[in-house]
Amino acid sequence: MPVSISKTEISSYVGDVLPLYLTDGETDLSAADITWSVTGDAACIRSFENDPLSPFTHGVLMTLQKVGEATVTATLDGVDYTCRVRARAAKTLQEGDTLHFYRGDLHTHTATTHTPAKFAAQPHIQSACIAALGADERLDFGILSDHASVMRRRGFFEEFIELENADPEDTVIFPGSESEVTVLEYDRMNLPHKHAGEIVCLGVNNCSSVKSFEEFEADMSQEPAPVCIFAHPFVLGVGQNSLWSFPYREMAKRRLAPWMRGIEMGNGAQKGGCLLFEYAYSLSLDAGFHVSPVCSSDTHGPTWGFPAMKAKTILMASEKSREAFLDAMRAGRFYASESSNVKLTLTVNGALVPATLPLTDTYRFHVELSQFEEDASARPTRLEVISDYGENVYTCTDFGDTVDFTLRSDTARYFYLRLLDEKARKTWSATAWTGRDFDAPAAAEKPIIPLDGCDFTATEVSTGANAAAAIDGDPHVAFESTLPRTSILIDMKKERKICAVGYWARRFTKDWIKEISVDWKAEIGDRMQDIVQRYVTEYAISTSTDGVHFTEVKAGAIRAFGDEEIFRFPAHGARFVRFDALSTVGKASRIPAFAESPVAIGELTVFEEDK
Repeated sequence: MPVSISKTEISSYVGDVLPLYLTDGETDLSAADITWSVTGDAACIRSFENDPLSPFTHGVLMTLQKVGEATVTATLDGVDYTCRVRARAAKTLQEGDTLHFYRGDLHTHTATTHTPAKFAAQPHIQSACIAALGADERLDFGILSDHASVMRRRGFFEEFIELENADPEDTVIFPGSESEVTVLEYDRMNLPHKHAGEIVCLGVNNCSSVKSFEEFEADMSQEPAPVCIFAHPFVLGVGQNSLWSFPYREMAKRRLAPWMRGIEMGNGAQKGGCLLFEYAYSLSLDAGFHVSPVCSSDTHGPTWGFPAMKAKTILMASEKSREAFLDAMRAGRFYASESSNVKLTLTVNGALVPATLPLTDTYRFHVELSQFEEDASARPTRLEVISDYGENVYTCTDFGDTVDFTLRSDTARYFYLRLLDEKARKTWSATAWTGRDFDAPAAAEKPIIPLDGCDFTATEVSTGANAAAAIDGDPHVAFESTLPRTSILIDMKKERKICAVGYWARRFTKDWIKEISVDWKAEIGDRMQDIVQRYVTEYAISTSTDGVHFTEVKAGAIRAFGDEEIFRFPAHGARFVRFDALSTVGKASRIPAFAESPVAIGELTVFEEDK
């Protein structure tokens, strides 16, 4: 069979990414001396011949860059093989277009393996995933998003070919990857933290497994219109000695913001680390990211689609096509539903959310609700409006299929809806931004010094229990209360001039599980659940000189759990410090089984100003 190019003509839209390759049907041409070139500026190609891990020459990924024409040429043994390319403007939502609701999964893996060799040994696992997703009549879209480090760029390229050959008719499936950004840092106790994470990417011609956000930024900056999603934004550190979390404010200083379009809210399981994901949603919004929420399975085969999980991402698009769905994702027109059964339309001041509104202090909300399938248990029974710093600013529990109300604020920067049904399954809307400026970077704060608490005592106020584990200098050893609200009284034995209290959430590691003789592979889910639901989410700090009369010096919400959270207040003299744990992640979830979750505190540290 003679050598040929996979396509001789292509006509598509700007932003589309397509594979081109040479084949003779039998010979492996991946190491052949093939040169690829482009004439015309409508398209560009990504060659992988110099890839350090998995180089190949027989194919490239072509991205349509701008409206116009181009010719892509592959030269082998002096013979040119050409493909003519015509690029038109991508369709975008037009005024008057009817929006439809589509359900899908924006984070799936084709295989259970986490090693490149095993992945390469099962090259057609992608086709099995495509077939399963395409056969699920309830599923409108999906994505192949294997780990970049596992499939490497060769597997990423072949994913495009598998999908092109399968060409499912009823489900729009995107080739993509889960790019890994691994940044390991150490805190003041010399404990490791992953200040990074994994990012689902689609509409791209590259996959990225890197050690810095600078490298990730360099990869993405070559893409014309990538769609990136914060995957599982809090991950309990089974492999590491902490909880992974994204450094949103640091990331916002880079050019990443226009590419980040979504953030995962979990997979609908309502347990483990998923209970923390909404805190990350508000953290990312406060940092200035314009992201919308998604529910994703993160399944690692061999089960995909609705059998993998009930929760889904819901896109609002004018038609069922990859082009229309990409437009919806780039515009943030999607939301997350744990029941997968809520059709939600939200307008604020007449603008369809997501939207950036003209500056005002009056916000007229109009909500329309319906369902994909008739299910009384999935009907929302509680509506909450969440604003800056994750604060609930409005609640409604008596409403029908439409809800109208007005809020006033001259400070709010964003609003989104959180809806709950009778099973406490949540649906989160996209965001309405008010047009107000976000927080400026904090000024450098005065250095502070942790006090040596070896002579301090700590007591649970209501029970009199010894709470020494909360001040022992080791956040792995937690104080485990039996109460859903508690107060820890620290006696520093003499008056000191203090200015801050540090709080550690209970840490979670494989080593800790082994120490208590637990089979972590069998019981990891239950252990994660038990720990996460006990994290403190609302606190108050009071101080006293005599142990009788206390003055509150700081109060608020906790939304970051991976590091030490330090609460500063004006320096003053005190002997006693009382830390009031007012609510837990379990209680805040509104899931009845978790409402009375007892408090666990990893560590409390008192600080003084550096002299």
